[in-house]
Amino acid sequence: MLAVATVLLALANGDSRTFTPQVLDVRDHHKERVWVLLSSKCFEAEDDVHNFKDSLLDSYSCIDYNDERPKIYKHAGKSWSLWLEKNEFQKDQKFECLNKNVTLPNKLLSECIPNVYYEPLQHVTQEGTCRDQGTSSTYWATDILDGSLNLQYKYSDLSGNVEAIVLDTDVDPVHVEFEGVDYGSLFPGTPAPSTTQDHGTHVTGSMVGGTVGGCKGWRTSGIAAPVPNTNFWWYPVCQLGSSCAWNDIEAGYNAAITRMLEFPAIKYVINFSVGGSRTPTNEVQYNEFGSRINSAGGFWVTSAGNSASDTCSFAPAFTTWAISVGSYTSSQSPSSFSNYGEECTDTWGPGSNVYSTLPGGGYGFFSGTSMASPNVASIVMNLLKENREMTLAQIKEYLDTNSQPLVNVPGSWGRTQRSYWNHGC
Repeated sequence: MLAVATVLLALANGDSRTFTPQVLDVRDHHKERVWVLLSSKCFEAEDDVHNFKDSLLDSYSCIDYNDERPKIYKHAGKSWSLWLEKNEFQKDQKFECLNKNVTLPNKLLSECIPNVYYEPLQHVTQEGTCRDQGTSSTYWATDILDGSLNLQYKYSDLSGNVEAIVLDTDVDPVHVEFEGVDYGSLFPGTPAPSTTQDHGTHVTGSMVGGTVGGCKGWRTSGIAAPVPNTNFWWYPVCQLGSSCAWNDIEAGYNAAITRMLEFPAIKYVINFSVGGSRTPTNEVQYNEFGSRINSAGGFWVTSAGNSASDTCSFAPAFTTWAISVGSYTSSQSPSSFSNYGEECTDTWGPGSNVYSTLPGGGYGFFSGTSMASPNVASIVMNLLKENREMTLAQIKEYLDTNSQPLVNVPGSWGRTQRSYWNHGC
């Protein structure tokens, strides 16, 4: 006999109710499986749940229970999950039989079965809500991330545990573009007085800004208020004005990788718009950083450099562990300053006259592969929101496949393509 709590035995007969499944507040659901929640106050043991399940099967012809795949679980002592499938011989009924009232057995009250849902579904590949952000020529770098420069940035508004890590100067997080976003500095102390915020704030805006960013920090269309969507963290590795001491760089990478290991459920994308000449020493160190980032499940995007030279001669743009990004202009030709070369330049992003955030709530135009890198990093974050199982090799292949050739490219440069996000909108 079911072990029913004394307080629920007051009535001589059980309640009468239907088992019509509801759609949980999620994007999709399984149309041939239902999820019945049972209170542990009424069902103390698994045998009680099995007995109740048998009673339901007797009452409703359109449901079945798969004995080969037991589907009864207890959640932290508070409730039981009972999963029932559509009877394969009654598939044309679409669970209509559950609309019928039945009398609950063993003096059970309706509160013993708080909810009946269609089984919620999630997907390896997510589909978000399509959004259209009207732009102007000022926002060309955001506009073109969907593949077309047409005064409109089309994007799919995705949720998902993907966050940005900016290794740069300091960042001013108190900006309307970052409203509603969780953020924090990974630096354990107070940055040196010579530390600026301009470069890091501009880079962060291109990644997650509400209007200037490619991977929106908060959702801006069709809702009453911003909703957190892409959080960010930063470490000021450049505390000497525009220069960056190696001990700060090393500490920044260690802090970023530590966070990745502490929160493995989150996919992190590092943007490092910093670089210099490639040397035997930093070659080893940057390759080690890249290997550790990859092992921690993270991704790393970096600028190709601004010396109008071969990207392979610069660090960390040389390493295959990173996604190295060259810069192009609004005319879709390479920026005059950008490094280049098919071997070490993985892709190209908008980097000339890029409009983004500045400290104190301002905006401004910066140019450099430093600006191209975070724009491509925003594409990478969106891809990971769609499919968090993607590998570095798959991300690079996507960026190469979903790309268009730049114009006015010297023949000696080899393949020179600008990537875009093929979001399906």
